[in-house]
Amino acid sequence: MKKELIVGFVSALATFAVTFMLFNMPDLSGTASKFSQESLGMAARSEPAADEESGGSMLSYSLSMTMEVLSLETSESDVKTIVAGAGGYLVGASGNYDRENQLTLRFKVPTSGFEGVAGSLKELGKLEEESLSVYDVKSEYDEVAARIESLETERSRLIELFGRANETSDLVEISSRLSYVDSQLTYLNLREADITNQVEFTTLSLTLKEKMNPVSKFVFVGMASLVDEFSSGFNSSLSLMSRLVGVAVPGGALALVIIAALKFAKKKPKKRR
Repeated sequence: MKKELIVGFVSALATFAVTFMLFNMPDLSGTASKFSQESLGMAARSEPAADEESGGSMLSYSLSMTMEVLSLETSESDVKTIVAGAGGYLVGASGNYDRENQLTLRFKVPTSGFEGVAGSLKELGKLEEESLSVYDVKSEYDEVAARIESLETERSRLIELFGRANETSDLVEISSRLSYVDSQLTYLNLREADITNQVEFTTLSLTLKEKMNPVSKFVFVGMASLVDEFSSGFNSSLSLMSRLVGVAVPGGALALVIIAALKFAKKKPKKRR
């Protein structure tokens, strides 16, 4: 009965520890590698194929594109259709409509077909910028996998020890360590799945800019830039003036005090003998 109570107590602690870690763990994907639960389940614990030509490396690709399009709404729909047709999915979107209609979409696209997707996207408008980043995550993956294997071995040994332990102090100590091992395994399994996802799916960041006629572009973009420059210069001037006033006022006050003191000293009557 005592052992069952300890097991129940430690299990509750383990559940709390794992939940706390999941809600406070750092972003596993950096800036653009969030993935859905569906993709997580697909990628978890799978062994990504290594590139034989590159010496067994695991390459993670990140493609960034900026395009000018005729219609933002139409192009957005076309982009989502192309990406979905290749097995990709949307992970984020942000818009900037202060000066010109602009939309940035972030996708995960299967690496095996991302070049075809990029080619199809380029047909939707005028390509302004394109940047491809490549990272080898093989060493990180091997490190995480080795850590998982070590912890799983330790977990099996702890369970065996727990079954043979009779002293309350031993049961508590083993249960505490087992709770820690379980929380680490949860984190590392998620990290391994994320690295696998980075290899199997390319991160695609696409910025769409709606084409503007010369007059509108001058009014909404050129004039806005001039206003920003004027505002920046005006604010700098105000800042400089405030600093000068901040220095001049105390200095002027001190000078007035000194002058007043000198005048008072001159007017002070001499003592009669």
